Amino acid sequence: MKRHVVSRNRTGLGTQFWRAQQPGGYQDVAWENGDSYCNIDNDPNTPCAQGLVPQYVAKVQNVDDVKAAVNFARQHKLNTRVKGASHDYLGRSSGNGTFGISTIDLKGIQFEDNFTLNHGSARSATQSVVHIGAGEHWYYVYKAADARGVSVVGGASYSVGAAGGWVLGGGHSALSPQYGLGVDNVIQFEIVTPDGKLRTANQYENKDLFWALRGGGPGFGVVTKVTYKTHPAIPAIVALLMNVTYTNASYHGALKTFLSMQPDLAAHNFSGYMYPSNTNLLAELLVANSADLNGANATLKPLFDFAEAETTAGRPMLVQTMGYVVPSVFSMFPDDPATVNEGSGSAAILGSRLVPLDIFKGARLEAFTTFLVKQPFISILHLGESPI
Repeated sequence: MKRHVVSRNRTGLGTQFWRAQQPGGYQDVAWENGDSYCNIDNDPNTPCAQGLVPQYVAKVQNVDDVKAAVNFARQHKLNTRVKGASHDYLGRSSGNGTFGISTIDLKGIQFEDNFTLNHGSARSATQSVVHIGAGEHWYYVYKAADARGVSVVGGASYSVGAAGGWVLGGGHSALSPQYGLGVDNVIQFEIVTPDGKLRTANQYENKDLFWALRGGGPGFGVVTKVTYKTHPAIPAIVALLMNVTYTNASYHGALKTFLSMQPDLAAHNFSGYMYPSNTNLLAELLVANSADLNGANATLKPLFDFAEAETTAGRPMLVQTMGYVVPSVFSMFPDDPATVNEGSGSAAILGSRLVPLDIFKGARLEAFTTFLVKQPFISILHLGESPI
C-alpha cells in the first residue's frame, strides 16, 4: 500500500493540476520548503519539517465554506493564506504557522450576453461577460470561450488560476496589447471579506474595494468569483519562434538592439516572451488578429541588420525564425492538460517589474541593458502598450 501511494505521488509531483489540488502543494517548491528541504527522494529516515505549508487547510467547496473558514480564522486570530491554482511565485499563498484556505474546488464558467450592473438608479451599459469561479484554470476558460465564439484576456499557461492571484496581481496576457491587462477587463468581484460577509465589488458597489482588488494583490479577503468582459473571437494569431545565437562579445549589443525594438513591436501589436543569455536569445512572439508572417518578420529587421554587422566584423551571429498562424487563443493549448508538464515542482525565487516604454530609449536603454546582462536569469514579457 505504501509503495502504491509513493508511486502515484511521484507521477503527480511534477504536474501542475495535481499540485493545485493538494492542500499543501505549490507550483514552486521553494514556497513549500522554505529554509528546510523536504523531498520525496530524501532518506525516509530523515525527518521533514513543516516548511512554509500551512498547519491546517480548509479545502472549501462553496461560499458558505469560505465564510466559515474566514470566521474561524478571525475568531482564533489566525494568520491566514489563500491558495487557488498555486501559481504565486512570490510565496503569498503559503506561510510558516499559518491557516490556509484552498479555493481550487470553487468551479464555474458562465457566459452572459446581456449583463448589466445595477445599483439604485445607476445602471451600466449592457455587455457580454463571463463569470469565473476562483478554482478555474485558464485552459478550461479558453476551451469554453472558444466553444462560445468569444475571447477572454487571460494567462499564458494551462494551469494558471483564472480568478485568483493572477488577476489580483494585475494579470498579464498575450492579449494585453489588444485589450489591456486582466484588471482592465474585470467587471466585478465577489469576495468574502475578513468580517465573514460575501460582498460584491464593482464600479457602483464597494468602489474602493473594487479599485484595490484590481492589482493590489491578496489580503482583502477570499475572492470567490470574478466577472470579466468578453471580446469577439480572434480569427488568427501569428506565432513566431525566434532563436538568436551569438558569442559573449555580442551579448550586450544583441540584447540592447532587441530591447530598442520594443516600442515598435508594441506599435505592431506584438506580445510574448523573451529569454536572453550570454550565448543566445530565445523568443516566443505573438501578434493577435493577424496572419501576416512576412510583416511580422519584417518588424524584426533591426535585429537581422545587427546580426549581419556582427558577423561581418568577425563575431558570428545568427537570427533564426519559424512562424505559423493559429486560428484562435485556445488552439495555442493543443495538448491534453492531464499530460502537460509545465515544469511544476521545481524551485525558483523570482522577482518582476513593470517597465515603461520610455526606458527603451537613449541613456536609459544603455543602463537597463547593462543591468540585465549581469543577471543570472531573465524572462521578459512583451506586454506592449496597453490601449486601456
